[in-house]
Amino acid sequence: MEIKEIFKYSVQKSASDIHIREDEFLYLRINNQLKKIEDYYISKENIENILIDLNIDLEYININKFIDTSKSIKNLGNFRINCYLEKGNISIAIRVLPFKIPSFKDLNLPPIISDFAKLKNGLFLVTGPTGSGKSSVIASMVDYINRNYNKHIITIEEPIEYIHNNINSFITQKEIGKDELNFKNALKSSLRQDPDIIVLGEMRDLETIEIAIEAAETGHLVFSTLHTLGANKTIDRIVSSFNTINANQIRNQLSNVLEGVVSLLLLPCKDGNSRVLATEIMIVNDSIRNLIRNNEIHQINNEIQTNRSKGMHLMDYSLLSLYNKNMISDEVLNTFLQDKNLINNYLNTNYY
Repeated sequence: MEIKEIFKYSVQKSASDIHIREDEFLYLRINNQLKKIEDYYISKENIENILIDLNIDLEYININKFIDTSKSIKNLGNFRINCYLEKGNISIAIRVLPFKIPSFKDLNLPPIISDFAKLKNGLFLVTGPTGSGKSSVIASMVDYINRNYNKHIITIEEPIEYIHNNINSFITQKEIGKDELNFKNALKSSLRQDPDIIVLGEMRDLETIEIAIEAAETGHLVFSTLHTLGANKTIDRIVSSFNTINANQIRNQLSNVLEGVVSLLLLPCKDGNSRVLATEIMIVNDSIRNLIRNNEIHQINNEIQTNRSKGMHLMDYSLLSLYNKNMISDEVLNTFLQDKNLINNYLNTNYY
């Protein structure tokens, strides 16, 4: 059994993730449901051949316990690969990424999203749980800029997911482990390489948060992601990464550079055969900058709610809009809706 055969089957089935383990059946995540594929049983020999096909060194895994890498198959797709140990056995988790970079329309993103791609500088964040589409949204923004503007865009990823070819922009894609030792070094060196835009795969620790904010302060546009849901929780997460002594300073810096936060939820459609994106959008205005600066982050949702006419909306409004369009079920709506009173007040309203 070759890995290419598994990749091809997974793409045919529109799987988002592949799970491979020795002496187990193949598992695929399809429409967010994990399914056992009994036509594919993975033997020890299969695992060894798969590691060879993926150019993964078994000895390296035994020493380091995991490896992140990627694979690109012509006319099939890109695959983000994490190889790890489970009870001493090799396991492989693979995210399936299509070659075609999705457009804003493909992702069901509101038109206002293109305004963030037009920014000259500042910090723009895409947030949400794992598998919500953060990488796809960032890729679609890079693609939009690439098609419409002449910019030098540097992406820093682990591993590289979507491949961007130069169209109108000049794109430099750096992979941690291959092109750079770590995110901190990559981000610092990128500042000396004449970037207009820096795409940081994830603000994963205090150092990368500090450097990302510094890059935004020095006149660059920085795109990055966080595993948070909602603008207020995102700001709380950034501020709480610092000790209390530096909290006021970071709130001031963040209030100056933050331009927007888009939060994502990828939900099963009512038809059971596909998924749809729900969003929350915060566009930072003077009032929100003051709320961040004065540590009144809990008031941000009210500001978003009162500025719906300017393109902002809470996640709840996006959920209700999808429900009104008969795209998600009662169960999905009630699972994710934060303010249950909105159902009665706004059920028959268009939200954006």
